[in-house]
Amino acid sequence: MAIKILLIPEFSSYGGTYTYFKDLINFYYSLKYEVVVLLNEEQLNQEVIELISKLDYKFFILPKRKKNYEKLRPKFLFNSLFNFVNLIPFYCKIKPDIIVVSTGTPGNFLSLIFLPSKFLYVLHTYPIKSKHLFFIKLFLRLNLGKRKRILTVSEFSKKEIVKIWGLSKKEKYINVIYNTTINNKKSDFLSKIQEGNSYEKVKILTVGHLRWYKNPILWIKVAEIVSKSIGGENVEFIWSGDGELMKECQEIVKDKNLENVIFTGYQKDIESIIRSCDIYFQPSIIESFGICVLDAMRLGKPCVVSDRGGLPEIVKNNETGFIVDLNNIKEMAEKIIVLAKDKNLRLKMGQAGTKRFENNFSFKIWKEKMIRLLNSL
Repeated sequence: MAIKILLIPEFSSYGGTYTYFKDLINFYYSLKYEVVVLLNEEQLNQEVIELISKLDYKFFILPKRKKNYEKLRPKFLFNSLFNFVNLIPFYCKIKPDIIVVSTGTPGNFLSLIFLPSKFLYVLHTYPIKSKHLFFIKLFLRLNLGKRKRILTVSEFSKKEIVKIWGLSKKEKYINVIYNTTINNKKSDFLSKIQEGNSYEKVKILTVGHLRWYKNPILWIKVAEIVSKSIGGENVEFIWSGDGELMKECQEIVKDKNLENVIFTGYQKDIESIIRSCDIYFQPSIIESFGICVLDAMRLGKPCVVSDRGGLPEIVKNNETGFIVDLNNIKEMAEKIIVLAKDKNLRLKMGQAGTKRFENNFSFKIWKEKMIRLLNSL
């Protein structure tokens, strides 16, 4: 009899949580699990509908909160009760063996841990503020155990979860499995890297939402330093993604007359964009893992990243790229300049990145670890 999974994923139109959702349901399909997905209306884009239909999975739409409900205090308790009550009918209908919540919002849907099924809480970020700390601690201290676990995506995230949520006595029930990224286009990456590219300009790419924690304002400052040092005609900075800081960033670039700094907005084919770049740059303030950094390594691109969150667990400093102190803008620019001027170094670090991906972050490795975790429940 097939194992039944009730999956409640949180994701937007692109990004790490969206990639994870697609990887996760393909993984369950490979194990012949029966999966029912609960989604918000906003998540139902064409790709999601086609993927769920292709795998012959069922999905239901979660009920909406009324606007005036959001004014109630405390929000966490109300949202927890709202989610619990509204999911009971789905739970009773599906009778799942395992409830899987995949979220980037610490505490979201955590009340479902009280239901009798096995429970896996996949947290793609880590708690920062102590808001609602008492209730979250209560939920987890009462329920976290062998059959009900937290899964996170980096050792750094686990450390923060243990510290902020006070779970030192429950630490063994918090598992770490690094994210993966699937090779959608079969090709020999190493031979492609050795060919080099035909672009006259060295292209430095960043992919992500234009939000404060991705650090786009600092990114522009670095782009300005690099452009002045080696000439704007020799280098191009590209940010692929949208967000609330788009207009502000475009105005800054215009005021500084940085014609070689481009914001493309949301792009669907991220893999092709990463393939076309020479250097990948991620100066995040908060980054629990960094799926696009992993994609860049898989595709043989040297990476320059900040020393925050899980990024130092992906990139090997001075081997697959550079890890730089977030507060040292000058050094960030210098590392990009070194790579921009040295094609052989880019190729060497790119090859090392591809090998590191294959040895530590491949889908095969991720799948084996996920199976062991599910069996341990």
